[in-house]
Amino acid sequence: MGRLVWSVREGELDAPEIFGGYRSASAMLEPRLGDVLHLPDGSGPWHVVDWAVADRADPTGNVLVVEPVAEGPGPSTGWYSSSASSS
Repeated sequence: MGRLVWSVREGELDAPEIFGGYRSASAMLEPRLGDVLHLPDGSGPWHVVDWAVADRADPTGNVLVVEPVAEGPGPSTGWYSSSASSS
């Protein structure tokens, strides 16, 4: 598990929290700009667009700003929706 505890917010640093107490699945790396996350509550995928670190012991000051991953071209099948179900 990551070392920092994060407050995850959608869109802005001062937006309401969508998930509290998030820790990176990696013991060595914290989330970086551009990373794609799935939160432990099952929501996601989320794209990390900003962050702020206040103090390792203060998760409310350690903020990850995320936005939903947009639909886009798939690796080999053209356009797809991340919410589309398999048939």
